[in-house]
Formats: sequence, C-alpha cells, structure tokens
Amino acid sequence: MLGTITIGSCVSVQGEIVARLPNGRLSVRVGKRVFTGRAVGPAEPVCAVEEGAVQLHRVA
Repeated sequence: MLGTITIGSCVSVQGEIVARLPNGRLSVRVGKRVFTGRAVGPAEPVCAVEEGAVQLHRVA
C-alpha cells in the first residue's frame, strides 16, 4: 500500500508503507531507502460534475 508523508515543512515522500509507529508517524520505502515522517491527512472532498448535477465524493 502506498503512503505519503511530509518531512519538514516542504518535502513530501510517497512510497510503500513499511511501518506505522506508535507516535502516529509512518515509514515508507522508496527503492532501498526508508523515510519516516508525518502522514499526509485524508483528501478533502472533491467536486465532480455528472450529467449536469454536482455531487461531492470523498476520496478513500
């Protein structure tokens, strides 16, 4: 399963989740390297237009 983390205030890393730590941080693997940081929160609802109607969909 892929996960996205932030390291510092500007760097994001996406990779295979290898660990969920008790302090809420995630470790992800990119190639041979493992990065640990704060998980990016769930996506905000997005707006989609279907047949003239606007519907909100939550991304899981």
